[in-house]
Amino acid sequence: MIIKVTSHYMPWEIDMALLNLMQLKRSSYYIPSDVKIILDFTLNLSGYYVDWTNSILPKKYFMDKYESYKHLADWAEFSNFRVYDGDSIYGHIDSAKNIIEKNCDAYITMCPDIYFSETLLGTMCELALQIENEYYIITPQITKLWDETWDILVNENFMKIDYSKYKDVECFDVDLIIKESRQLENRTIIKSPKYKWAGWFDLYNKKYFEKLVPIPHDWTGYGQYDFYSMIIMECLNHSWPTIDFQQYIIEGEIICDYRYGKEKQEKTLVKPYNEYICRKNKDHSKNKRKFIEENMVTYANLGINHALSILKEGKIQ
Repeated sequence: MIIKVTSHYMPWEIDMALLNLMQLKRSSYYIPSDVKIILDFTLNLSGYYVDWTNSILPKKYFMDKYESYKHLADWAEFSNFRVYDGDSIYGHIDSAKNIIEKNCDAYITMCPDIYFSETLLGTMCELALQIENEYYIITPQITKLWDETWDILVNENFMKIDYSKYKDVECFDVDLIIKESRQLENRTIIKSPKYKWAGWFDLYNKKYFEKLVPIPHDWTGYGQYDFYSMIIMECLNHSWPTIDFQQYIIEGEIICDYRYGKEKQEKTLVKPYNEYICRKNKDHSKNKRKFIEENMVTYANLGINHALSILKEGKIQ
């Protein structure tokens, strides 16, 4: 089995890339021998988001740091360290659309600011080898978030935290709980009774990600693929009840935002770069999100019709 792990980094997230790659290096010791991992990352230096002429730190600074991380990917079957250096709108959606590869069996999308344990990737690989569903998604658990819709994914150790205090959780607290809980071979896998995922560190199998619910071709920059795909799967669950789809949750594997913690909100690894990078079009992602939300019904209907045509005609090879 070949699984591709992908992430997208803005220049101010360059230190997050180092954290991710160091943790993935640790993860490599837990990968099953019959699974090969491809790493596919993108550093986004688009002139649409940064006025490089008036920035103190030049592009080369970030490109050199990015280049210096490559040795941390030496364990992977193959690694691709992409750099987008144009002036157009470019974001995680474009990066995700570019990762499709004929020989890949599954894809893991990873957010830059997410902490994950060194055993999560290996656990996902072990599970992917066993799953027989035609379409599936694997998600880890999370810490408490801002409302009850996320509770289906929340680990029991964090359920009592007030919704208003969700940012108080430290990733180091999460790490301790993971290590003190069950051993890797005893991880519990449950079938999620509801559909809920966010693409923070989720595994999508090939047929699902490439064919059944692909990213809309006209999306560029940023877009809510998680929300879009959940709408489609909820509708398919009713209109095509025999669909062989399942979301799995790994109990005991918990992800958390690196930026969380009582004193961290203003002291992240990202903030120091604000002084040295002249950012522009800061509202693009917010405006794009608003546009997609306003047109989500149209997009969802198109996506549902596409998925139904795939299911009816049996086009997936």
